[in-house]
Amino acid sequence: MRIFDNFLIASDASDCVPDRRKALLLYSLGFKGQRLFHTPPLLSSANTKPGEQSTTGTV
Repeated sequence: MRIFDNFLIASDASDCVPDRRKALLLYSLGFKGQRLFHTPPLLSSANTKPGEQSTTGTV
């Protein structure tokens, strides 16, 4: 994060609203970084037996 903070200072964007700073950070990650950021986490099925449904993430 220190590198990104330096970028914000150098680009005079350190006083921007949080949504703009987030957009700048995502942009600086590039295509692959953005794709990873927007990919939802996988549900773990390590504790389920064959034929059972995972209850992870359900209410």
